[in-house]
Amino acid sequence: MKKMRPITLGIIYLGITFVFIWYAVMNVNRDGWTFFTWIIIFFATINAVPAIRFIDYHYKKKRQLNNKK
Repeated sequence: MKKMRPITLGIIYLGITFVFIWYAVMNVNRDGWTFFTWIIIFFATINAVPAIRFIDYHYKKKRQLNNKK
């Protein structure tokens, strides 16, 4: 299996995060702040952290490669 680049993984995780956020907003508009809404926000946060880390790693690695030249 081909190894995925960190920027690709970051974008995938970010997309999943936005889906969870969208679903949480729709749930709040429909039912208010329920326990299920907080669970959705928790999962969005769990996906946002690795997204930021993968994207940050990509740009750090890119800067390191540009500094070596």
